[in-house]
Amino acid sequence: TKKKLNIIFIGNLNKEKGVEFLLKALNTKRLKANVHLTIVGDGPLLQKFKKEYPFAQYCGRLEKNVLPKAINAHDALVLPTFVESFPNVLLEAMACGKPVISTKVFGIPEMITNGIEGILIQSKNVKSLRKAIITLINFPELGKRMGKEGRKSVKKKFHKAIQIKKTSHNLINLTS
Repeated sequence: TKKKLNIIFIGNLNKEKGVEFLLKALNTKRLKANVHLTIVGDGPLLQKFKKEYPFAQYCGRLEKNVLPKAINAHDALVLPTFVESFPNVLLEAMACGKPVISTKVFGIPEMITNGIEGILIQSKNVKSLRKAIITLINFPELGKRMGKEGRKSVKKKFHKAIQIKKTSHNLINLTS
């Protein structure tokens, strides 16, 4: 038997993160049998999701330092957001060598090349999200390859950006 695809979502549980599209995409008999979804985060929609989509595992908010461990326990990260400009969580998943499924909004296509580090989909589209997840189920080697590419990409493209962000964050903390 094929092992289940373990996917993780990390973020605030509000409308803009698009979590409901992910839950709807997985809410089929076939996908519930082949996918395990972990939702890390808290927010206004948590109780609603727990009630309507009990098949997912809800972990609440996790400390930043344990996120890499949580990501590494999964096969892929999904971020179906429709508002984010440059989500750090995608970089974290890529740095962990995991393929990502996310949306073609704002800065995300600059971070991920569709088919290379992950799969990009239209936002608010349950069908294309479901198709992307099924692709990772059917082609585990593709997922592994995307994960490796993502890791390379983070090292090459984003290392400097991350360092700059950390430095500016530290400077802001020093001055405030």
